[in-house]
Amino acid sequence: MGERQHLLNDMYTLYGSLTGQKWKNLRLSASGKSGDRPLPLPEPRWKAAVAQLDSKSPALLVHGGSRSQNESGEEYLSDVWKLELSAAVTGRGGWEPAQASKNPGDGEPSARRAHTLVAFQTTQQTNHTLVLFGGRSPDRAVLSDVWTAQMDTWPVLRWTPAGPAAENDFFRRQRPSARKGHVAVAGELRGRTVMLVHGGRDDDTYMGDVWAFDVERQAWEPLKTSGDQPPPRDHHGGVFYNGFFYIFGGRTGEYHSQFVCLDDLWRLDLKVLRWDRVVGGGGNGKLPLARFLYSSSTIVDAEGRAKFVVFGGETQFRCKLNDVWDLDLATGLWTQWHQATMSGMKCRQLLA
Repeated sequence: MGERQHLLNDMYTLYGSLTGQKWKNLRLSASGKSGDRPLPLPEPRWKAAVAQLDSKSPALLVHGGSRSQNESGEEYLSDVWKLELSAAVTGRGGWEPAQASKNPGDGEPSARRAHTLVAFQTTQQTNHTLVLFGGRSPDRAVLSDVWTAQMDTWPVLRWTPAGPAAENDFFRRQRPSARKGHVAVAGELRGRTVMLVHGGRDDDTYMGDVWAFDVERQAWEPLKTSGDQPPPRDHHGGVFYNGFFYIFGGRTGEYHSQFVCLDDLWRLDLKVLRWDRVVGGGGNGKLPLARFLYSSSTIVDAEGRAKFVVFGGETQFRCKLNDVWDLDLATGLWTQWHQATMSGMKCRQLLA
């Protein structure tokens, strides 16, 4: 993928098995026929927040990000788009933008990037709740606000700032510091569905704390963890599985300008709140390169095994990756699906 800095809005699907895979450029149309006029797409963006709706009609949601990698506030976005994942199979259908609420009392999250968006169903709901947290604003401020919305009003989204507890002194004290580049996933803690948050960074300091946000109670809880602690980090990935909160990779350092890429895998046992490093193996002894700013998802394969899938990211030298790996969450073993293709001698040397 090389070192050139430009943003994309193309889509690909990966088909196949461990013995062979094939990438397919996904071009959506109203009928699914190749001759049709293409449907509108979200504009190219960087550090957008993405969430997956797991239901009878799985979908992908994208919020915000920025049109470029510079610090111009004019480039920041606040739009929301939804893609039904059935389109990846049929080629029929496309991205649908959210509509702003016409209720005068409704607000919405400000434009931002490097934030998180989580979609989950609580024990009391059959509909998805969206939870948006943190990020960086157009004026370069690092944010700590929380917004929620219900998907049953789609395509209209009625965003609500976390409250009425948001006006409560206790709520303001019991909340994470402002951050960007953190990990947030839907998980379970003591029988309740919560948003788990780990790490991130303010203007210069990397973080390693863990928080749980209970949407029904509108309250944060800091989780005091034991065991060896993962190094603080940002732009990593995470997943909740079978009572454990996993994190992988990212970058760390005493100062942001002197960061180091990570390739470590950790899991937090949410029953006892203890961290342990997972020293996993890989096929042919291979393990993923250290990386940050990668994409990840969780899938269940044809044999019912849960997998944490990692795509791309950036290396220590800012080389862009396009390899694919999966982590078997039951065994802790990594498997490479697709090898990275790099341009430039400096980048190719990483795979030598």
